[in-house]
Order: sequence, then C-alpha cells, then structure tokens
Amino acid sequence: MSIPPNTTIFGPQADPRDFTNWRIRATSLLEADEWIDTFELVLGAEAVAAGLIISDTGPRAPSIIDDGKALLIWLSVTESMQLDPIFDGAGVTLPIEVTIDTNSIPARTFQRTIAVRFAQQ
Repeated sequence: MSIPPNTTIFGPQADPRDFTNWRIRATSLLEADEWIDTFELVLGAEAVAAGLIISDTGPRAPSIIDDGKALLIWLSVTESMQLDPIFDGAGVTLPIEVTIDTNSIPARTFQRTIAVRFAQQ
C-alpha cells in the first residue's frame, strides 16, 4: 500500500522498542449525533515488512473511545525487527488502513490511511 499524499502522519515519532497507544480521531468525519459503530484496521505491506504489530488482546486491544468519536490502538514492533537499519536516521513511515462504519441509518463507511513514524531514538 503506498501512502496517499493526504495521509495523517501521527507524531512524535516512536522508537521501535516503544509499546504505546495511539488515538485516531474521527470527529471530522462524523455528524454531531453520529459515532463509530464498527471498525477494521489493516497494516500496509510496508508495516508488515517492518514488523509493526497492532495489539489485539486484553486491555491493549483496539477500542472505540471518546463517546464513539475515536479509536485507541496500541502499536509495537516485533522484537526481531527493533534494531533493523530501516529505523536508522529519519526512520520509516508505516501505513495502517482504517475503515469505520457509523451508527447512522443507513450506515456511512469511511476508509482512510493513517501512518506512524518509527526511528531509533
């Protein structure tokens, strides 16, 4: 998946050894009385190759937060990739495709690509 030019790049950049949460706000897409009903997250090919992991268990599983206006995800890089040279210097930008369905009837669906930067700190 190439990264579209209007992709939201989350920052500040993370170190590949970090295991931290990221908030994906959808307020600009939603009407006042609308919220996220369901969602899907798909790692881009670059993210998979770099060892990016979206935690999917326990309290770190992706969740809908802020009264349905945002998603909370926890990201990490697999241990075997944490010292890979792709994270040297400016690091690498890794894409995640986010699809949300809203509670409206009929439901509205939005698909956006977001990205996170990982670089050795």
